[in-house]
Amino acid sequence: MPLKAYTISSRLLSIGGFFLVMVIPILAPLWLNDRFLVDQEIAGIKELETRLDADLQLLMFDSQTREIFCRVFEDVFKELENPDFSKAMIKPESIAALHLLKAEGCFFNSKGEQKMFESTSLRSKYLIRELWKDLLDRAWDVDISDPRSLRYRSLFGPHFYVHDAPRLEGLPWEVTPKENGILIWRHFKKRAGLLLFIPAFPPPMETIAFALSSKSEGLWGVLDLSTRRFIWKGIPLPTWKFVFSRGVTLKGGTFLHNGFLCRVVQNPDGIWLFHALPMNSIETTKKRVFWWFAGFCFLLGFSFKWINSGTTPLSQLRLFPRLLVLVILAILVPCVLLVLLSISAFQERAAVLEQDLHENDLNRLRDADLLFMKRQKKMLALFRRIRDLPEIQTGLSSAVSRIERASKKRHFLARIETRRIDGSLLESVDKPGTTYDKMLALFAAQALKRYLDAPIPESVDSFSRLAVDFLLSPRLGFANVFDHPDSLNPIAIGREHIYWYWDIRKPTPEKPMAFFSVAQHRKWELEHFLRNDLPKGVMVFDGQMRRWAPKGALKNRLLDLLAAQALLGNQSSKQKLLLENTPFLATAFPSGVVKNLCFLTLSNLSPVNEKISRLRNLFLFGFFLFGILVFSFSGIISKVLLSPISEISKGIDALEKRKLSFRIPDLGINEFGKLAFAFNNIMGDLQDLDMAREVQSNLIPQKPSELNEYEVKLINLSASDLGGDYCDSILTQDGKLLLIMGDVSGHGISSALLMAMAKTICFISAKEGVGIPTLFGRLNRLIQKGIKKKKLMTMVVGILDGETHTLEWSNSGHNYPIMRKADGSTLELKMPQFPLGSKRNPSWKVERLSIDPGDCLVFYTDGIIEALDSNEELFGYERFSKAISGIIINTVVPALQLMMSLF
Repeated sequence: MPLKAYTISSRLLSIGGFFLVMVIPILAPLWLNDRFLVDQEIAGIKELETRLDADLQLLMFDSQTREIFCRVFEDVFKELENPDFSKAMIKPESIAALHLLKAEGCFFNSKGEQKMFESTSLRSKYLIRELWKDLLDRAWDVDISDPRSLRYRSLFGPHFYVHDAPRLEGLPWEVTPKENGILIWRHFKKRAGLLLFIPAFPPPMETIAFALSSKSEGLWGVLDLSTRRFIWKGIPLPTWKFVFSRGVTLKGGTFLHNGFLCRVVQNPDGIWLFHALPMNSIETTKKRVFWWFAGFCFLLGFSFKWINSGTTPLSQLRLFPRLLVLVILAILVPCVLLVLLSISAFQERAAVLEQDLHENDLNRLRDADLLFMKRQKKMLALFRRIRDLPEIQTGLSSAVSRIERASKKRHFLARIETRRIDGSLLESVDKPGTTYDKMLALFAAQALKRYLDAPIPESVDSFSRLAVDFLLSPRLGFANVFDHPDSLNPIAIGREHIYWYWDIRKPTPEKPMAFFSVAQHRKWELEHFLRNDLPKGVMVFDGQMRRWAPKGALKNRLLDLLAAQALLGNQSSKQKLLLENTPFLATAFPSGVVKNLCFLTLSNLSPVNEKISRLRNLFLFGFFLFGILVFSFSGIISKVLLSPISEISKGIDALEKRKLSFRIPDLGINEFGKLAFAFNNIMGDLQDLDMAREVQSNLIPQKPSELNEYEVKLINLSASDLGGDYCDSILTQDGKLLLIMGDVSGHGISSALLMAMAKTICFISAKEGVGIPTLFGRLNRLIQKGIKKKKLMTMVVGILDGETHTLEWSNSGHNYPIMRKADGSTLELKMPQFPLGSKRNPSWKVERLSIDPGDCLVFYTDGIIEALDSNEELFGYERFSKAISGIIINTVVPALQLMMSLF
């Protein structure tokens, strides 16, 4: 039947129940599942984006000429350490890298024999052999004016100094034979070793193409806008070049395209890089659509059922499972929410602990970075002390040489120079006449003129005027350095980076020094810092020299990548890694003081993991305790609510199955106890009623009394356990057959008892042989005087005489009997009279009827007339008479069966 809500409150209650037991249990899990899938997808996208950045940064790192050269040098050197080394043992990728870099060099065996690489020229072969002898013989003091030094510089460039060799063994050494180049040398035993150098860096696109050859996953693209050269590798996507172009136009970015996550970045050389990875493993849209579609289908089906039936599926359950579902919902939903909140808080706390450790490491690395600035302050103080020495101010050559030699030996100082008020050289250990000396003289002259108003003559040659303009240029020269005397000035002379200190002093006859300058190599100062001042537990990656400090620092590919990410991105980065089965958090921080320097530290994650483990255990303990409380609460609910309901439900089942001996156990003095007590009383009454029904059924004889030549059949189908219908056949004292059909008004015990008393009176009257009026009179007095509650009884009685074949009969308000004659015709025996009990002293009419062979007389009650067939229609008098007239069988039982089948 369709949903009907007759009041606003009932309608609201029905809608509320529908949402409570149908909508929420379906949509809540769907929403939680959707949030889980969305969070999973977001985390996957972030992880994929991080991976794209890492892949691109690793490509930038691996495609740098220094990195390729250092890596191939290490690979070849490892092969050299093998006693059975031969050129054929060099890996093909190493040979390809050497050809790409156009490397020159050779390796020396333990006997000092030279083995050349194919690309090495004869001139390089000779000079390398001489240089190798000087390197192994520790000839660090070769003067720059020495012929050997001049020959080396002709091969490796003007900035090549042999005395730098002891600090640069195994490290990339900058040389400038053409534009830029690198030299690396290293020996391993006796006079054996390897020396390689490249005269000039190859174009960036060549090195990127070489590094790209080892990449396999995803799609890669490289574009050099200056040369319009384009390289790609992988499976191309539709219109991916358009996405690449858009990324270049937008100066980089991340894009979604055809199920791929694409990233476009620009490397330091201005070359654009493209990388795309599939999102199949993290795409959750189809899953989410499927679950939402399935959920809405279920909800739609339940909604139609609710609209059509007006009840929810929960209301169609029995009481016990219904309450069980509600209890589970009441407990499960808060439990799920609590678990989700706890997991979220746990994850957040774990992230906070890890972030705190990362912040502490960053502060530690920042302090390490500041230490180099403190060292610069110490260096400035040292330069000031040297400036104030009397030997320096008087220009004592022996003292200046002694100080410079001692400082150079310990690498505290590279060069000292003093000048007079007129700009002439007072003292210097370098020989005059070099370009560097001329430029310094011009700078000193301009400084003396500016700060001491010295009478410096103007330059007359064009070179000097051009040099002065260059020095005073704010963009190309040293205009900023002119403004900062008595301070450290980091400058670059060619490829050499130095810290330059200069100052002006008003001279006296005893101390003629007017200009003072000191130069210190930045690499020397950096070397001192890395060896002496680096805090314990802090490592440094020198991006220019491609080395780790301090000596013996942990070397790991992941650490190289992390340092590359920090340097290329110019921001701190972190990475979890496992070293010797111990978890570590690696933190990298690019230096803000020294270019191409990255600080890195490793922190043991075991204490953090232990804290997280304790939090996890605490969470599990709390969840376990909560589970115990929930279990206890469920037990209490089960004992207080569900168990009594279960017992009552068992009682209902027993009642439906007519197991009237079942009793509900004692449930206490609460409402359930009262309900059980009432139920047990009802079951007792029903058991008594069942016994009464059985007794009543025995009052109607199973086998009626009969006369010769006559067949009698009694059928009683009661509509209730106890009724007032009565039918019987009793032999009278004089051999006649008393036929009785009666109906007491109403149902139940009172009607059944009245029917039992009526049977007794009928039986006694039949044995006494009294007539019908006397029988009716006795029954009328019983009803009038013996029954206080007003009752009526209808009855039709007939006395059949087997000898005369006549029926003496009377009807007291009962249904008219129907006579079917032998020829098939029917006759309704009408006799309208008042029912028994309606009047105090009525009179009854009696008639006599002849019975012929084949005649059939039917006594019945209104029960069969008012019965409903399978179509919910009354059987009625018309169909009943028609059924009787259609009987053509002369025996009673088949006739009755036929009549019942028609019904």
